[in-house]
Amino acid sequence: MGSQAIAEFSQEQQGIISARARLEARAVVAETAQIVENIPPGHVVGFGVSCEAAGRQGLEKAGKAAGDTILAALDRYVHRKDRDIELRLLGLPHVEAYQRLKFLVQGERWVTDVREGQFSLRESTLFVRYPEKTIYLATSLARMAEAKLRLVEFGWTRIVLEVLK
Repeated sequence: MGSQAIAEFSQEQQGIISARARLEARAVVAETAQIVENIPPGHVVGFGVSCEAAGRQGLEKAGKAAGDTILAALDRYVHRKDRDIELRLLGLPHVEAYQRLKFLVQGERWVTDVREGQFSLRESTLFVRYPEKTIYLATSLARMAEAKLRLVEFGWTRIVLEVLK
């Protein structure tokens, strides 16, 4: 995120000083340079008994408004990327192992939701909401020390893992 903020004296009336604060901010995806949100330069007035206090108040008002706008844009951006990934688990020995694996998957980085599909000794399924590249989740699950899993295959919306004995 890039930003620029300045405050400058505006006027003084009866001991109250006003300052104009100007803020410009932008949230950018580092890898692609895609602009997620752009806040054009805008002026906010702050008041105080000194130039510093008036400037600080103006910058705080402008910063709060800009921060709220940027956070809302980032939230929309992250959730827009979320997608369902079908997680197929081959050879789970019992339903307790299925529940345990569901709990472990929920703790993985960037996983926003895990829903149960079905359990069977041959092939079980879980559905995972995930915003990042599938390879990140696939390799992370295959490296989990708590479960012995081997990555069989993965694609944009599917990961197949085999339980090792």
